[in-house]
Amino acid sequence: MPSLIIGTMAAQSSRNHMRQQMLNSAQQSVETVNSIISHSIESKKSDVDFITRTLEGSTLQGPAAQNLVPMLEQYLGLNPDINNAYIGTAEGATIQGSGTERLNNDPREQDWYKSALADPGQISLTPVVLDAKGSPEIIMSKAVANGAGVLGVSLNLDAIRTESSITIGKEGYVIVLDSNKKIVVHPNLKTAEPGGASYTEQMFADKSGNFEYLLDDREKEMFFTTNELTGWKIGGTLYVSEMNAGAEAIKKTVNITIAIILIIMITVSQFIVSTIIRPLNKLKSAAERISKGDLTENVDTRRKDEFGDVARSFQNMVDNLRAMIMGVQETTDLVSSSAEELAAGAEQTNQAIEQVSVAVQSLCTGSERQVERVQKGAQSMEYMAAEIGILSSRMQEVSAGMIQTSAAATDGNAAAEQAVQQIHRVQETVERLDEVVFKLEERSSEIGSIVDVITGISRQTNLLALNASIEAARAGELGRGFAVVANEVRKLAFNSEESASRISELIQAVKQHVEEVATEMQHAKEKVSGGIEAVSLSGYSFAEITGTVNQSASTLGELAKAVEAMTHEVAGVTEHMEQIRSISKESAGITDSVSAATEEQLASTEEITSSSVGLGQMAEQLRLLVLRFKIH
Repeated sequence: MPSLIIGTMAAQSSRNHMRQQMLNSAQQSVETVNSIISHSIESKKSDVDFITRTLEGSTLQGPAAQNLVPMLEQYLGLNPDINNAYIGTAEGATIQGSGTERLNNDPREQDWYKSALADPGQISLTPVVLDAKGSPEIIMSKAVANGAGVLGVSLNLDAIRTESSITIGKEGYVIVLDSNKKIVVHPNLKTAEPGGASYTEQMFADKSGNFEYLLDDREKEMFFTTNELTGWKIGGTLYVSEMNAGAEAIKKTVNITIAIILIIMITVSQFIVSTIIRPLNKLKSAAERISKGDLTENVDTRRKDEFGDVARSFQNMVDNLRAMIMGVQETTDLVSSSAEELAAGAEQTNQAIEQVSVAVQSLCTGSERQVERVQKGAQSMEYMAAEIGILSSRMQEVSAGMIQTSAAATDGNAAAEQAVQQIHRVQETVERLDEVVFKLEERSSEIGSIVDVITGISRQTNLLALNASIEAARAGELGRGFAVVANEVRKLAFNSEESASRISELIQAVKQHVEEVATEMQHAKEKVSGGIEAVSLSGYSFAEITGTVNQSASTLGELAKAVEAMTHEVAGVTEHMEQIRSISKESAGITDSVSAATEEQLASTEEITSSSVGLGQMAEQLRLLVLRFKIH
């Protein structure tokens, strides 16, 4: 099992490693093609920038425009991958070199001309198209800064396609799509044709990455990136089966190695098992004979390995067991004879104890009858003592209650006198408070008069401020400052009048509350007078109750003393009866103890007799068991 697990893990690891290597190869191929395209396009863009800067100071109209043809011819001679270079003017004329591709139509109607004018200052690229010979090309164009025309350069892509035709592994390859999802480089599809739908959408969904897809029902995986200069998508694609092929070979080798190792391990295991089983079988046979009681069997102890150690330990065990069985036989004979003697002695002891037990039983019966009679007399005295004790406690409780009642009546009388004094003080306080409320009412009226005066002054000040504002307005510019002051005085007068009005409302509310307090104070005075009369009457009642309670408490005290003396007499009688009962009970207890001890001794003697018989039987059984072993 471990070998299978290791083999599976090794195969999986090799598969992942091979897959990563193939993907790294695809990534390197894609980066190489990306560099080729960037280098080719970048150099041609530099040429276009240089030529358009040269054209800024040239004339693109009339016969002088043909002077630019030698420059274009020279550029074509230096760049064999350029099909042609031409200049489209704003009037619709075309200035071009003698390249392989000639333009005969109005350049203003061409896509390369329109895209350059739509993005002035930038170099535009057309989608991949096929020239007259069927070779793929793109047109790079840029508008001249003065707006006189557009330069177009037709770049042949055969060199880029040849350099980009890189094989990845055995069946993998590189594909290039332009920004319109048309083929630029592909080993099986024609240039300018649309790319396959199974991978095109995923390539244009992101700037770079990798994904799996199906092509002709075969699984493939692609790594792709985007060329920054052209916007073309460059992808390296591989068949998944090719990535797994190397891992399958490794897996096959690992499986063969594991199978060989398993065969060797099985052969070695069988040899080891056979060397272990033979001595174990010998020990097993010896153990079976010993288990049947044959202790004369000896084990072969000549081996020098671990099985020899086990055999020697086993033989030592047999020897010890043989010696132990012989010792048990001798001990069994001694135990058997001792058990017979012990049984005879126990029988004699048993007869003597039975006679003693009969005599003790008779004595115990008489003691129990005496204890019962004394017990009944003691219970009667206890009941009487309990009833007298209850009566005494009830008398003490009543006496204590009368004493508490007397004290409570005395306290109530004192409290009533204090209440009368307190109510008199309250009456005095209420009368003084009534005087204070009357004075507060007078002060509230005086404050109301003052507020009326303040209100009048505020209204008069407001009128004066209004007259001052009118006079200041008549004065014109000279009275403007005085008008501002008059306006502020008028605002202060208005605020004062408003505050006085609020104070007047508050004073009216206070006067109303003072009148209500005065009314309540009058009611309180009447209630305090009634309280004084009621408390005085309560004081007289408490004085009469105190005298009556004191007389009742004296009578109950004398009765409680008589009951207490009776209780002491009954307690003495009960104590004597309790001593008699204790002595009788102790005597009966001693008799019971002697009887119980006699019975226990008799039971012990019977157990000894029974044990002696059982010991003899067990000794006989042990002797029979020992006879099963063969030791000679």
